[in-house]
Amino acid sequence: MRIIRKLITLVLLVILGYSTFELYKIYKINRDEHEALKEINEIATPKDSHKDITSEDIIKMKEINQDVVGYLKFDTELIAEPIVQTTDNSYYLYYDINHNYNDFGTVFMDYRNTLEDTNMIMYGHAGIYAGTQKFSNLNTLLGDNEEYRKNSYFNFYTQDEVRRYQISYIVKNNNSEIFNHQIRNFDTEDEFNKWISFAKENNSIIGLNEIKYGDKFITLQTCIHGGGDDKVIVIAKEISRKRY
Repeated sequence: MRIIRKLITLVLLVILGYSTFELYKIYKINRDEHEALKEINEIATPKDSHKDITSEDIIKMKEINQDVVGYLKFDTELIAEPIVQTTDNSYYLYYDINHNYNDFGTVFMDYRNTLEDTNMIMYGHAGIYAGTQKFSNLNTLLGDNEEYRKNSYFNFYTQDEVRRYQISYIVKNNNSEIFNHQIRNFDTEDEFNKWISFAKENNSIIGLNEIKYGDKFITLQTCIHGGGDDKVIVIAKEISRKRY
């Protein structure tokens, strides 16, 4: 009996040790991520001001990393991240804005995109819970109309323009043959209508602004909380753009 109690105690200690180690890893990744974005955040959100992002801010971000193409910011700051782009969709999965290895990587735009494409696709990791870095908080909008309405607007700041967006569709999908959200442009209205029909039919929220042929939009992709192959896909319509 005493041996069994010792074994149980040992097993519990191993579980506790492993759990503590995993929690420390998450803490360290978040700490490293916060430190990596320190310079960017000082540009985007100076302590003594609530000013909007400017062209000069984007230029300063480019001085930190020339791959910066813009800055994505929700009105509620649910998400506020620099957006980079390089020659593939692999590098920034695991490298931060300063080119150091980090499990959260950096939010990046599809390497095939241009700023004038109909559909600009951006990718960001999701942590295991809301509140972690990158696109993790997109999970909080899935199927929740109240959260969606509170967080439906965001801006994308480039060096030359401010582009305004409103989220239209939030879907989950794990089969690109059924729905390929990475299509950047559409040759015909019929092609677009067939594509957008999946988003309409599988929308997890009551969208406030339907996307039609000829509109431009951004697609944000992240992993779904809880594991599995599903992706959370947020499609937002461009409603305005202006030069600085």
